[in-house]
Amino acid sequence: SGDTDNGLYYAGTNSIGLATAGTNAILIDSASNVGIGTTSPDSLLDLEFANSRMRFEQESGSNRPVIRGTRTSDKANRAFSIGGSDISFLIGSTATAALTSADEKVRIDSSGRLLVGTSTSREIGGLSSTRLQIEGTDGTGSSASLINNQNSLGSPSLSFGKSRGTSLNSNTIVQNNDTLGSLLWVGADGTDLTSYAASINCQVDGTPGSNDMPGRLVFSTT
Repeated sequence: SGDTDNGLYYAGTNSIGLATAGTNAILIDSASNVGIGTTSPDSLLDLEFANSRMRFEQESGSNRPVIRGTRTSDKANRAFSIGGSDISFLIGSTATAALTSADEKVRIDSSGRLLVGTSTSREIGGLSSTRLQIEGTDGTGSSASLINNQNSLGSPSLSFGKSRGTSLNSNTIVQNNDTLGSLLWVGADGTDLTSYAASINCQVDGTPGSNDMPGRLVFSTT
């Protein structure tokens, strides 16, 4: 009791600690919080290092488990939050910012959609379940970049592929007039985002064969 040099020691009412060579190694407090590298854990599992901290806890007022990481240098609060089947990555302004007031940067929802800049999926161009959605309030926040740094003829690319198979990794041959990919421009009409203004479609233009894929580009405007 009271000896914190080595072994177990009394750390207060209903609390116990484990020290090695005079340094606190593990402490379990009266609230059943476990601290490693700290004598004052404030979550179920609190890990502290020289310049960083990791906590495993439950968000206040909800049943969402949270992994929260803090860097001592900038005090930015970064956390993964799991609510239901959704997973979010959030950044708060301070090390103690509540997740409810933190800025959510990325969400993977229960349908497997990756949402950047928004926590709610919505329909665009008649497609309600697109897997990647980026939404913002300016050009930068609603744009994506593909950049290649390579000392050769290589370039960044965006590829569209289609087969007539009904399972993943299928190579079932496509047919004449099949659309292989589309670029769509859609504008809000005051009700929704389903009205097309223009499109560019790549379609099969003939009968495909082995290593032979005839195609055409169709440019359309309303």
